Amino acid sequence: MPRSLTISNGVISSGLAIILLSIGAVTLVGARESALTRAWVQHNSEALVDTRNISIAIRDAETGQRGYLLTGEEKYLQPYTLGKQQVAENMTKLQSLMAENPLQVHQLAALRPILAGKFAELSNAVEARRHQGLDAALVILRTDHGLNLMSRIEAVLTAMTVTERGLLADRIEESDTSARRVSLLATAGTLFAWLPCCGEHAG
Repeated sequence: MPRSLTISNGVISSGLAIILLSIGAVTLVGARESALTRAWVQHNSEALVDTRNISIAIRDAETGQRGYLLTGEEKYLQPYTLGKQQVAENMTKLQSLMAENPLQVHQLAALRPILAGKFAELSNAVEARRHQGLDAALVILRTDHGLNLMSRIEAVLTAMTVTERGLLADRIEESDTSARRVSLLATAGTLFAWLPCCGEHAG
C-alpha cells in the first residue's frame, strides 16, 4: 500500500475518532441535562400537588368544623384536626420545593399569615360552640370573616399554581428538546462509526 494512502487513511481515522469522541461528549452532556430537566419536571409536579392539597385540606377542616358546630359531637372534629395537620405538612414541603424561586417564596410568605388567621377563625368558632353553645358560634360565622380569608387563600394558591404550571410547561419543553438532541447525536455517532467499514468495503 502506498505510503501516502496509509497516511491519508490514518488522518481520516483520526478525524473520525475525534468526531466520535466529540459527539460522545456532547451526547453525555445532553443526557445529563435531560436527566436534570426531568428532575425539575418532577419537582414542579410535586409542588402543584402540594398546593392543591392545601386547598383540599382547608375545605376538609371547614367541613369538620361545621359538623361539630351543628352537632356538638367531638367526633366531627377529626377532619378539622387532620386538615390542619395536612396544611402544615404541605406548607413545609412547599417551603422546601420553592426555596429557589423568589416569587413563590414571596407568595408562601403572604399565604402563611392568612392561613393562620383562617385556622384561628375556625378554632374560635369551635371554642365558642364548646363553651357557649351554637348561637355564640353562629355569631362568629355570620361576620363573613372566614369567607373573606378563604377567598384570599384561594387567590394566593391560584397565583402559585399558575406560576408553577408555567415553570412545568417550560421544563417539559426543555426535556423534550434535550431528548431530541441526544437522539440526533446518538444517530449521528452511529453513522460516523459505520463510515470506516463502508470505506473498507468500497476499497
